Amino acid sequence: MTISNSNGSSFYGARSARRVAVKEFSKSEIANRIQNSNLVRLVDAYRSFGHKCANIDPLNMWHQSRDASLDPSTYGLDDPQAEYQLEGIVSMKGLSKATLAQIIEHLENVYCGHMAFEFMHITDNSLRRWFASQAETSIDTNFSKEEKYKFLELMTRSETFDHYMMRECGHRKQFSLEGSESALVALQQVLEHSSKAGVLEVVMCLTHRCRMQIMMELLGVPKDSLFRKFQGLSEFPDEIPSHIIGDLVYNAQASVDLKLGGKHPLHVSVVPNPCHLELVNPVALGKVRAKQEDYLSQETDVCKLELVDSPLGELAVMSYEYGMSLETPNRLNMWEAQLGDFFNSAQEVIDSFISGGEEKWLRQSGLVLVLPHGYEGAGPEHTSCRIERFLQLSSDRFNVTDPNVSNNVNWHVVNCSTPAQYFHVLRRQMKRNYRKPLIVVGPKRLTRIPKAVSDLDDFAPGTSFQPVISDMEANKLSVRRVIFVSGKLYYELLEERAKKEMVVQVALIRVEEYSPFPKEDLEAEISKYPSASEFVWCQEETQNGGAWYFMESRLNQLLPSQHKLKYIGRAACAAPANGIYVKHLAEQKQIYQEALALSSAPPNPHVYAYD
Repeated sequence: MTISNSNGSSFYGARSARRVAVKEFSKSEIANRIQNSNLVRLVDAYRSFGHKCANIDPLNMWHQSRDASLDPSTYGLDDPQAEYQLEGIVSMKGLSKATLAQIIEHLENVYCGHMAFEFMHITDNSLRRWFASQAETSIDTNFSKEEKYKFLELMTRSETFDHYMMRECGHRKQFSLEGSESALVALQQVLEHSSKAGVLEVVMCLTHRCRMQIMMELLGVPKDSLFRKFQGLSEFPDEIPSHIIGDLVYNAQASVDLKLGGKHPLHVSVVPNPCHLELVNPVALGKVRAKQEDYLSQETDVCKLELVDSPLGELAVMSYEYGMSLETPNRLNMWEAQLGDFFNSAQEVIDSFISGGEEKWLRQSGLVLVLPHGYEGAGPEHTSCRIERFLQLSSDRFNVTDPNVSNNVNWHVVNCSTPAQYFHVLRRQMKRNYRKPLIVVGPKRLTRIPKAVSDLDDFAPGTSFQPVISDMEANKLSVRRVIFVSGKLYYELLEERAKKEMVVQVALIRVEEYSPFPKEDLEAEISKYPSASEFVWCQEETQNGGAWYFMESRLNQLLPSQHKLKYIGRAACAAPANGIYVKHLAEQKQIYQEALALSSAPPNPHVYAYD
């Protein structure tokens, strides 16, 4: 069994909604609807507006006028004893016909009773009809006295806990249960019925309000683990690594097995969430879809590669992919932006989940974000993927020379310059025995640069990803300037260096991985050039963008004494790139000239070089 779309092809990601199986009206039903069209209008009015008159206020303090569309006389229905055939109009268990009085009583009980239904806004007609049928035939659930006592006990225990917390911990920020008491009973019933119906796993997203009661009373999470947080202690054991920082108790996660009367225990997992509560929903959806696919794969041993062209809803789709990556660590989950700056719309999930999920919740993710990036004259919006933001969010150590400072970074940020490098970094992502998010930046134009190629030997056994790539052409004894560079700019400088025949004086060192900072590899490169008098970081980004601020403080710690890293690149700017193409070309040309000039040159106001 595989999951298939409407065209029959198997796939793993977003799917079109499954249509509800509802039969079309039969000829006799259509005839009955035509004959009793006024009754059809009354029934539709109850389905559309009955919720406005529902008796859902237990204190009877909410009074509002009755909707006029619910008056039978509006449709000329004046005889309460008139009998009507029900087929195709309304569902009443065990009845094929009923009097107007019976029909109205039934509609009042269903749509204006102690439960409200609002569903007529749904655009799918089949789904509306299915919902109406379910509502009109499933209202006769009765609970035993023992069950009602259990409901009362659940709400009483939860409310007592609420009062206790307000009394003992009133000085701390809390979220009261008030207004959510009945939700506990409803959720308990959902879980119990799910288990008895054969459901094996449930993934839950919770709000802050009544989260504690759900965790303790419904899921059986030990109270002491929650109270530790209110005492200011960690939710994790003391031997947990020091980089783990934890989170608020109201964002807590859980994973439990419950015996609720089903054939198998029901596994319930609560997804940890940031304070942007709705953000967790697509994450949970990704987890659920991954679980479903796992079950299918276990049954069919299916192995597949899936490419999904998602709609431009970056926040939801990236959250979904993050959720999938949590649940399927042995699959390479990738999210690729059409243009690098498209990640902007997903900044919340990057900040709240991807960058800090491990440090807050001990949840490792191997999600790969592929972000096109490069200065090709596309203007301010579609040029930069804002490398600086990802590097600023990196937990990379600042003191790179102290061996006592650990460097367990939260994610890896790379800028691959060859096909082999791209292959190896993705292979590494799956082969290592832990998971970290991977940010891959680089221009689409790299595929059209003749020199940006790899030999088959670069993929052979024994080869691997290189955080730093040496300059194999430079004369190591005579080089005066060492340039550290990334991405496609390397190839442009390589071409300019060849034109000026400066391979003797200038070395081009490719930094393929920014974070974690490749200290040992860079130290090895620096030591190869004993005659170098200048060390330069060259980038095409603006000075307040790109990797400059990340690399400057760290590289300076590795340079020989009396040497300081020099910057060459665009000047600081409020936008990433120039929108005037001729100016873009002039700036790019000036960067080449500054990079390969061993003596000072007149500065361009849009290109900046300093010692």
